[in-house]
Amino acid sequence: YYVRRGLISRDARRYTRAEYRSLLAYSLPLIPTFFLGWVLSSSDIWVLRSLSSLGETADYVFATKIVSVVALVQQSALVDWPRFYYAKMRDGGPTRDAEIAARVRKFLLLHVVTVLGTRLVATYAYSLFGAHEYRAGLDYLGWLEEHLLMALSAGSDPS
Repeated sequence: YYVRRGLISRDARRYTRAEYRSLLAYSLPLIPTFFLGWVLSSSDIWVLRSLSSLGETADYVFATKIVSVVALVQQSALVDWPRFYYAKMRDGGPTRDAEIAARVRKFLLLHVVTVLGTRLVATYAYSLFGAHEYRAGLDYLGWLEEHLLMALSAGSDPS
């Protein structure tokens, strides 16, 4: 996409020194914000480590890593969504709405497959690593599967 648009090539326009200065001036306040966000997102492990045992902290980290698989798939699919959607809204013809609906159905199907796969892997992994307390959390994945399948079936074309 970017190569076709000429944004990535040897002939692409180079930034001037003044443009680099303005970019740096804009981004400097974001650097401490980035590091503070990293500290806040990692502080739960530090707090748990100081208030509980190493085994309990490991169980928590393991459980959050399992859940992050679904978030990773969702975020990777959502990265492309604005470009696709706005291109269809701008250039789409009479099949625009059908193409957008087809992409949404594929996205929901990807969610269903990811949640099912995560549930299967988590069930085995919880048993393997002895984290039986977290097996109750798999019920929430079942609820999520049901609702995703209902949304997928509601958007399907009966013809």
